[in-house]
Amino acid sequence: MTSFFSRLSYTFGNEDPTTEHKALNIQESDNVVCITASGDRPLQASINACKSIVTVDANPLQNYLFDLKKVAIATLSYDEYLDFLGATECSPLKRITIYNEIKHLLTTPAKDFWNRNPKIIQKGVLYQGTIEKFTKAFSPILNVLRGKKIAQLFNFDCIKEQEKFVKESWDTKSWRRLFDIVLNPLVAKIILNDPATYENTDSNEKKGQYVCQRMTDCLSKTLAKKNPFISLILKGRVEKDAFPLYLTEDGQKKIQKNVHQIEYKTKGIIEYLESAPENYFNCFSLSDVASYLDEKNFHRLLRAVHRTAAPSARFCMRQFLSSYQIPVELSKVFVRDKELEKIGKEDQCFLYKFTIGTINK
Repeated sequence: MTSFFSRLSYTFGNEDPTTEHKALNIQESDNVVCITASGDRPLQASINACKSIVTVDANPLQNYLFDLKKVAIATLSYDEYLDFLGATECSPLKRITIYNEIKHLLTTPAKDFWNRNPKIIQKGVLYQGTIEKFTKAFSPILNVLRGKKIAQLFNFDCIKEQEKFVKESWDTKSWRRLFDIVLNPLVAKIILNDPATYENTDSNEKKGQYVCQRMTDCLSKTLAKKNPFISLILKGRVEKDAFPLYLTEDGQKKIQKNVHQIEYKTKGIIEYLESAPENYFNCFSLSDVASYLDEKNFHRLLRAVHRTAAPSARFCMRQFLSSYQIPVELSKVFVRDKELEKIGKEDQCFLYKFTIGTINK
């Protein structure tokens, strides 16, 4: 797992912020803690004004990416912001020119990293993570295998018509078999080297079929052309119609008002919470951190969350291929909201199972 914490694994982000917004209901008086990853989560959490946001990641590079996005969203015009990140096309020279204009606003460690890695900036940081590079490399192969079907899928404006197409033409045996190949633990380890795909996974779950079925279910509820994650998988990039909130003009304006509230910490989330003040945080946006923990450390995380949680704090956890349950001794502390958990079924990033609720103290 060492290399995973010393590379840019995620640069675009693969989570639907709508679920967290509904689950956490962030208020102006709230102190929020979240996982950094691509940096999208803390930025999108700041759409709602709050007292503070601490974003935590054991990988310093992910925090440096967040810092770069934070400065860009706070200081650039909307068009410059999209060009600089790589959401829209522009020249490498323009991106470096913009970087040189804003780099003095970065933290010193982040500035040192980006000064050493100008090529990442020249290419546009949004698609330079390991996962994003994989989807970019894999999408031409998909285009050869089913280019006509992909074009048809992204042409629908009616969800009922899309659902009919998926059922009759898209969801084939060969398509399902492809998921089995890519998500075979050995293949996933070689290609992605992402522990979430091969460590701490539910041995009873057929990973390829699980992901394929979740994608099929998602396509019965959301248009492919409006879904950033499906666009990323099938096209290798995301067009404006499917931009997540922080890449929209309205989203940028809202985030600009509150982005100063966010600070990053380079530390494992368990270690950070074990050293944080008691009864402090009102909201825990924990992403799919459970996917990177064994069961013992998952329980340790829950205890650390409980210690640092203010009374009636809200939490939202995702799980990809892990299936941890809240242990019996903590079940009266972590009070799950089954109704809120149902919103996870509408999540545009179809990969995750949700645990949502409040902390009883």
